[in-house]
Amino acid sequence: MARQGRAEITTKTLTPDERCELATSKDKEISQWINNSVVEAAAREGHSTRALMRMRWVITRKATNDLKARLVVQGFTDPDLTSLKSASPTASRRARQCFFSIAASLGYHVWKADVTAAFLSGDASEKERNILCEPVEELSLALKLKPHEVVRLRKAVYGLVNAPRAWWQHVNKTMAQLGWEASSVEPCLWTLRHEGKLVGITCVHVDDFLIGVDETCAFARNAMDQFAAAYNFG
Repeated sequence: MARQGRAEITTKTLTPDERCELATSKDKEISQWINNSVVEAAAREGHSTRALMRMRWVITRKATNDLKARLVVQGFTDPDLTSLKSASPTASRRARQCFFSIAASLGYHVWKADVTAAFLSGDASEKERNILCEPVEELSLALKLKPHEVVRLRKAVYGLVNAPRAWWQHVNKTMAQLGWEASSVEPCLWTLRHEGKLVGITCVHVDDFLIGVDETCAFARNAMDQFAAAYNFG
């Protein structure tokens, strides 16, 4: 389930057509930030430029060779950097083996999916920290910010050292709300039971989900529908 890192590219090497493609990708990313209420407008007054976290674009190519633009904050500028809890569990090899072994032995139908803009769709975990950022031009224009305004983070976005942890906490809470039981030994493995019978199992590695359910069980099928509705899967 692990992905290979994509090399960051420089815009200086892009052709005119690729620059148009990049602009479209940036617009899509900004829309994700706005639709998920990731930030809110805040007054710049009383905050020096050095006190503001900085943002930047990370440009890569997908496996399809399409350009992908991701807006990130520069985590090293976080004023709480040294005090934040960042430890976050990921799916171990044993967890994946347990998933496939159980799914195969019980004849489950298995799906693999990844959550679109995962960190942006988490909880508003950063509101209490009152972290202000200097927005990139595209975000500032989309939010129609005034010259004296910056943005306040509401969610643990890409670039924050605590973002993976905040996302896992959100997933863990969501799974519990949907009736899935967390494994006592594998923090990225959840099971679903109905009338004492195991009818589903899920393994999560960051934003990659493996889901297996007993399709002969109406309860499991309904749980799967609820699960699919909880996130925007790509």
